[in-house]
Amino acid sequence: MGNLMGGSTGDKPESTKVVAPDGACEEAIAVFKDKFKSAPTIVVAAPGRVNMIGEHTDYQEGFVFPIALDRKCVIALAPTSKGYRIYSREVKDTLQVDTLPEQPQDGDVPWWSYVVGAMRIYCDAVKKPLPEGFDAVVLTTVPLGGGLSSSAAVEVASATAMEVAVGVSMAPMEKAVCCQKAEHEWAKMPCGLMDQAISCCGRAKHAMLLDCRSKQPSLVPMEADDIDVLIIDSAVRHALVDGAYSTRKNQCQKAVEIVQKKHPKVTMLRDVTLAMLEDAKAAGEIDDETFRRASH
Repeated sequence: MGNLMGGSTGDKPESTKVVAPDGACEEAIAVFKDKFKSAPTIVVAAPGRVNMIGEHTDYQEGFVFPIALDRKCVIALAPTSKGYRIYSREVKDTLQVDTLPEQPQDGDVPWWSYVVGAMRIYCDAVKKPLPEGFDAVVLTTVPLGGGLSSSAAVEVASATAMEVAVGVSMAPMEKAVCCQKAEHEWAKMPCGLMDQAISCCGRAKHAMLLDCRSKQPSLVPMEADDIDVLIIDSAVRHALVDGAYSTRKNQCQKAVEIVQKKHPKVTMLRDVTLAMLEDAKAAGEIDDETFRRASH
């Protein structure tokens, strides 16, 4: 891909970056034609990511260093006069409704929550109504449950589809924040900003150093011939909403609250030194597991 940021192959707002058409885009168009017997007028894509360093630091306002992948989510869409049909190639299921859900669903999170949530939150943010209706195909080459941020790719592609459909853009990092909000509210996942940020702001042949406190990204060239990044499938499926992620996030926040008692200026783990943690452990204020989580 020439440009890894979510974009469109059709008419687009000026700030929307174009994603070069490739096999995944062409496949999404073919699936759309087969499913809906017409051609899409908007085709957008957003990449997955791999993180080089900085695990569990984004939600504590630390630093992360991800790179965008050429694996991506593609959405092919065509506005209609009324009603909504959204087909997922991977799930092999269609959401067909007269009105898109306005609130997250109770209980298990359905696949379409990532799509509808990002679309609704984006349109709310730019103060535009959703299109009166549309047909859409969602296709992804980011492995589901592989720890490569397939959910963020879906959210960013969904928001980008609305960016093009309603004709109003926003800054890439603002779009990332909208997609993070969708993950929090519609997917019930209290994630940090890294995944959505790299999907919105990533560039080919670059990594991105993101300061999660200021939300300022810095692109770092990775064009040297002697640099190769290997991603190995461990065959362990990744399901953040199962609870382990939230547990670690809560443990980190617990450590912050303990340290704050003696250091009130501390607001996030970013502000905590190892000496502060060791003092709290020596005083018996922090348990061993919480200490390990925070010090890591």
